[in-house]
Amino acid sequence: MPGFVFSVDSVEIQNQKADNHHSDNDYLSLVWTVANTATKNVQTFKKTLRVGGVLHTGDVVNGPFMTDPFNMGDGDILTVNLVLVNLGSSDAEEQFRDAVQVTEKVADVAAPVVGSIITTILAGDPAAGAQIGEAVAHALRDVISTFSDIFDFFDIHIGPPNCNGEVFHDTLTYGANEFGQAVNQPASRSYEGPQTESRCGAAPHTKVNFSIRDFMWHSWFRIGRAENNVPPGSAVSAIARQPDKIDLFVVGNDGGIYSTWWNPDDGWERNHNWFRIGRAEHNVPPGSAVSAIARQPDQIDLFVVGNDGGIYSTWWGI
Repeated sequence: MPGFVFSVDSVEIQNQKADNHHSDNDYLSLVWTVANTATKNVQTFKKTLRVGGVLHTGDVVNGPFMTDPFNMGDGDILTVNLVLVNLGSSDAEEQFRDAVQVTEKVADVAAPVVGSIITTILAGDPAAGAQIGEAVAHALRDVISTFSDIFDFFDIHIGPPNCNGEVFHDTLTYGANEFGQAVNQPASRSYEGPQTESRCGAAPHTKVNFSIRDFMWHSWFRIGRAENNVPPGSAVSAIARQPDKIDLFVVGNDGGIYSTWWNPDDGWERNHNWFRIGRAEHNVPPGSAVSAIARQPDQIDLFVVGNDGGIYSTWWGI
């Protein structure tokens, strides 16, 4: 089965790693393996992602924070390792570099374990996924439990005690018989992480919402009602002012310039439809292209050629 991603859809900060006198800058290490019990082949992948900006208790950070696409064949077993760490006490310029080192360490633990245990499992064993998951989780847990501050252990942070460190870690495993059932099915887990520095406050509490998504093209669907049509061959301009907002622009049959938008809450049609930009006399040759840019998340500029050959513009802003 080709074309899947593991997605952390959102992260709920129920209690931050650092107390209110500090700030959390969290980074997510994703290390995933695809192993086959018949061929004994193991593929290991890794990715480092920043989760939000400066985080505080009560924040909800919406993703998706996704792995790169991967393929799953018959009999393949997927293992996903997640480690969320706070780097708020580190220099801002060094944070991502340090987070990458954490990811490398996780990969160094996970990959050899999967490679070793897969050679001992019989092809088609229904318990194979659980065996691999338990072995990887045990190895990762042993490594993390050997230090009070993950960054001192990795020689990433040198200096006095700080509120840097692990927020949570987990290993998720999807056996060959479980993977198909998990695709496009939202799931969540809650975690209480370690807190070795009492001055940093209570232990971090985090809820993670995640899913496995098929990364394939979906069926076409119409945007708007049946009467919302334009001349065949018309160009549709699209911009994304923010990751969760899309704006479309097109010239209608009457030469008017029309727009609609999408966001996760409304979709394409809830509470809005295609609307005209400008007055009735503001029209251009049908089939004309509308150029759109967003120089800032709250500003849009449009450009089009009018009936007289002039170049016209308008803008929207908050």
